[in-house]
Amino acid sequence: MSFSLAIKLIREEDAKVTLLHFVAAFLLTLVFQTIYLLKVHNQPTDAA
Repeated sequence: MSFSLAIKLIREEDAKVTLLHFVAAFLLTLVFQTIYLLKVHNQPTDAA
């Protein structure tokens, strides 16, 4: 939220487009991190 406030205060004229790009990049990163975490978590371990 602080990032979005800084963008709005610094660049008011194109804040909406910038914030939409930021949110899209954040959501894509979150999806990839979740997929990676699930793959790593579900791998069998040899710690028997």
